[in-house]
Amino acid sequence: MYCLNCGKELTDGDVFCSSCGTKINEEKVICPDCGKKVDIDEEICPRCGSRIDGQQVKLGCAGAFAYVIIVMGALFFVGLFVFMMVGLLSV
Repeated sequence: MYCLNCGKELTDGDVFCSSCGTKINEEKVICPDCGKKVDIDEEICPRCGSRIDGQQVKLGCAGAFAYVIIVMGALFFVGLFVFMMVGLLSV
């Protein structure tokens, strides 16, 4: 859990933040990645998809496929650029 005021990680049972002294609201926590305030019973942030407890979320099939497509597209354009530059230099 993280402090809603300063973002410092809290330990279970804290009533006040040890960094800024803010009273801990047991109903809301802050996402460590994007800073959105979410309900304490949420496991995954609705804004960024990160796990609230700090563990990484697995991409799943659709996310992994999209990642592969993006990387392949980037490599294609880098190869195309290199091919064009080699052609221009040889003229």
